[in-house]
Amino acid sequence: MVSLYDANLWVALAFAAHPHHRLASQHVKARDSAQPAAFCRVTQKAFLRLVSTPLIQRTYESPPITNAAAWSKCQDLLALPQILWLDEPEGLADLWQSLACLPSASPRVWTDAYLAAFAIRHAVEFVTLDSDFKTFVKDGLKLKLLTS
Repeated sequence: MVSLYDANLWVALAFAAHPHHRLASQHVKARDSAQPAAFCRVTQKAFLRLVSTPLIQRTYESPPITNAAAWSKCQDLLALPQILWLDEPEGLADLWQSLACLPSASPRVWTDAYLAAFAIRHAVEFVTLDSDFKTFVKDGLKLKLLTS
């Protein structure tokens, strides 16, 4: 089965000092071309933004990472045989709207609902460190919550 990885796993993979680096590394190493880990545009953008953020670099004891270096890191990941790219699936917008349009103001839900809808429409597993995604299991999200 294909697994769409949340940006938090890609970031953990990028920084050896990240508390979940070992867990993320083990999970990626266990993937192969028949059961790949996947990026989508939203997880790619989040990865690029986060790994090039000076505060995050300092937090995880990294030397500065330029935008060019962040792009290169992402391309290196995408070149691995166990990593795959997923384009936006058909019918995503309607499901995203259904999951995100809550009767309350919840700004953090927009991206989470988008990723949940993306994974549901592609019929892939969503792998994350974020327990907030449990909310979408009732909507059909195949969730794998990684914990240490």
